[in-house]
Amino acid sequence: MARNLGGTFGISIITTVVTRRQQVHQSYLGENLAAHDPAVQEKINSMSEIIAHHGVSNADAKSHAMSMMYQNLQNQAAF
Repeated sequence: MARNLGGTFGISIITTVVTRRQQVHQSYLGENLAAHDPAVQEKINSMSEIIAHHGVSNADAKSHAMSMMYQNLQNQAAF
């Protein structure tokens, strides 16, 4: 029983550390991803155009593009 309990605590601690580090990395990446940056605006606009080309409204396309940008940031923070 003590071995199972120790393993459970170990896994919980490691999970917490990994999650906190991912949050720190996401924060660092987010600081460099400013919405007013012309490169970011250009990327969001090009992604929006591609999405709108597939039949999505412009407002929804921009929202989807921003969501994709955020998902990309989260993926990069995880590694």
